[in-house]
Amino acid sequence: MRIACIAALLVGCSSSSAPAAFCASDPRVESFSLGLASKGVAGASFSIVGATPSVVQQGLNEWTVTVTDAKGAPVDGTVTLASLMPDHNHGSPTQATITAKGNGQYDIAGINLSMRGVWTVTITIASASLNDNAAFTFCVDGTE
Repeated sequence: MRIACIAALLVGCSSSSAPAAFCASDPRVESFSLGLASKGVAGASFSIVGATPSVVQQGLNEWTVTVTDAKGAPVDGTVTLASLMPDHNHGSPTQATITAKGNGQYDIAGINLSMRGVWTVTITIASASLNDNAAFTFCVDGTE
């Protein structure tokens, strides 16, 4: 019986299909996909329109984000990003670099999700017409 259990475990571990992410079923997380949007309390919409790699992963991530107001108009201003592992109460070990591209679009490089687990990434916009923020919460399960 013991040998059969060990054999079953080894066959399962050597399977070519990837196992489900260990935190994917956490009710706090959302699936990462291009076009994913989150709204702030002041009505701003933050949308992830580009990503390298194409899935959120452990290590460095790059996103292109658009910010629009409640009427859908692009918002130009100062964007900041904060990442937090709520279960560990710490953020990323490094700061992301944000480049404004104009027309409400921002390239964000160096989003350092340094550990496996649940991460909350909050993006903030500060402009003459709008101050708002919104959060995205993802399961990070290793590298691609």
